[in-house]
Amino acid sequence: MEVKPSGTLFSSLHFIRRNCFLIYNSTSILTNKNRNFLVGSTIDIVTNSSFIPSTLGRGQISDNIYMSERRENVVMLKVGDTAPLFESVKDSGEKFALTDLIGKSNVVLYFYPKDFTAGCTKEACTFRDNWDRVNSLGATVIGISSDSPDTHSKFKKEHSLQFTLVSDQDKRIRKLYGVESRFIPPRTTFVIDKQGKIRSVFNSQVNVTKHVEESLRALEDISKEVAS
Repeated sequence: MEVKPSGTLFSSLHFIRRNCFLIYNSTSILTNKNRNFLVGSTIDIVTNSSFIPSTLGRGQISDNIYMSERRENVVMLKVGDTAPLFESVKDSGEKFALTDLIGKSNVVLYFYPKDFTAGCTKEACTFRDNWDRVNSLGATVIGISSDSPDTHSKFKKEHSLQFTLVSDQDKRIRKLYGVESRFIPPRTTFVIDKQGKIRSVFNSQVNVTKHVEESLRALEDISKEVAS
């Protein structure tokens, strides 16, 4: 397979993990036969099907790699960091403040790209279907995307979601947590304990149900620590 740069600023292309691409320090259009795809600057991992050359298929995409242009000045928060506090608007139109939960509940804070899309619907419904387990582990689930409160309300009602959806239309909260992207917004889940410390970070665009699995695992670990 020949993939070559058609722009002038191309820097480097590496094949990684089952024919995905790691592209860095570049701003260019790469071509494969008659198909073009745009890459961003700094680090891009490209697996979105509409950006993959025609010789690759969906089945070749690794579960934990996704397309995301990472900006140089953005650093994702890690385990052990203190979760940044923020305020925004809930699906009900009411104010939401993370500080209202700190000290009272563990928090599963999950960032997702967009309401009513297939992956985001599956992820939300998996959290919904595991609601009893989440509750039993003393946690509150908060979903965040750039959708409006009105769109969140419709999405929540259509899928009978029990948890709060928060609007981040200016992407300010994403920036606080270091999960920004110019193209597809990263799908990232943080588990925060009652002391406001981040206990788990899981990042995968395509393995949507594992966000729930990893959240439950982290919550169980917290529960065992409290009991011991």
